[in-house]
Order: sequence, then C-alpha cells, then structure tokens
Amino acid sequence: MKLRKWIATVAVAAGSVLCASAAEPEKGGAKLPDPSLVSFGTLRTMDADGAKAKMSGWLTAQGKMDKAKFDAIWTSDKTVTEKTVASIALGKPEAQAALDDARDITKDAPTAVPAVIKDEKDAFVKANLGAAYARALAGKKVYEEALDAVADAKTEDVVDPSAYLFFKAVAEHSVAGYKKVRKMDATASLVRLLDD
Repeated sequence: MKLRKWIATVAVAAGSVLCASAAEPEKGGAKLPDPSLVSFGTLRTMDADGAKAKMSGWLTAQGKMDKAKFDAIWTSDKTVTEKTVASIALGKPEAQAALDDARDITKDAPTAVPAVIKDEKDAFVKANLGAAYARALAGKKVYEEALDAVADAKTEDVVDPSAYLFFKAVAEHSVAGYKKVRKMDATASLVRLLDD
C-alpha cells in the first residue's frame, strides 16, 4: 500500500514539474514552437484569405474578374467553400448550371461528368468544383457519378478536406457492395479523414 502511495506521489510531482516547465517560456531568448505547427493531422481547412487569393488570381487570368460581384461574394456570410464555388461560377456560368442540375431532384441522374468540370485545367478550381458537384450528387444518392467528378481531385486542393473526404467515403462505401475495390477506397478515405 505504501509503495502505491509513493508511486502516485512521484507521478503527480513529475507531472506538476513537467506542466510547469511547459507553461514557462524558455529563458535566454529561445522561442517555443508555434502550437499550430504541432498537431495530429496534416490537412487543414483553407482560410478565407488563401481561397480568395487563389480565386482572384484565377478569375483575373481568365479575364472574367468582376470586382463588385467578387467582393460581394467574399463579404457575405457564406462558408469559404460556398464563396469559392460562387467565385468559380463568376468565371464559368455553366458551372453554376451544372451544380443546379445536380441539386434538382426532378432531373435524371447524369451519365457523365459535365465538360465544365472534366476539362478544367486549374487543379484548385477543378477539385473544388468537382467536390461541390459530387456533394450535390451524393445528396441525391447518385454515387458513381459523384466519384467520377472527383476522380482527378487531390485532397490538398480542396478548401474543406474533411467534408470532401467524408462525402467521398460515403459514395465509395455506397458502391462497395458491387465493386469490391470501392470498399478499400472507402476505408482509405475514412482512415485519411481520421488521421490527417
């Protein structure tokens, strides 16, 4: 019994010393590491400024920058993903039409990915537009076409990687019953969602 009390006392004392030393900044001008750099995962949701800069550069390169509309989008209370997709629609109105069709429950499921997504050269635009399109299709339980829309997308290019991986895993799991390879894909997406 005395040994247990002694071990518990030593553990509490060691924990107190370690916590106190971690809370105190180092003396002699040495800086502590930035806590935002020390984390479990590697993927981050893109901040509004980063996404806005990417979209501004893309629209300017396309020659379709409408400053008033662009600023109205980015000062709204929408999410960063919604602002990014709305900015894409400024440069490609056919993208908004494709998204509206995907969300419309009265329309038939598409049999192919629209050219506005498939033919896009900019990886950031293609990934975010494809993710928005896939999410709209997943909402209608059209999973195979949703996966086709994001077949070339990299998780690092999407504004909200966690939402992207979640909807991708849902779609992969839903088609896993008749495509065994999709079961492994769904597991990989879920593992990456939880780990990264």
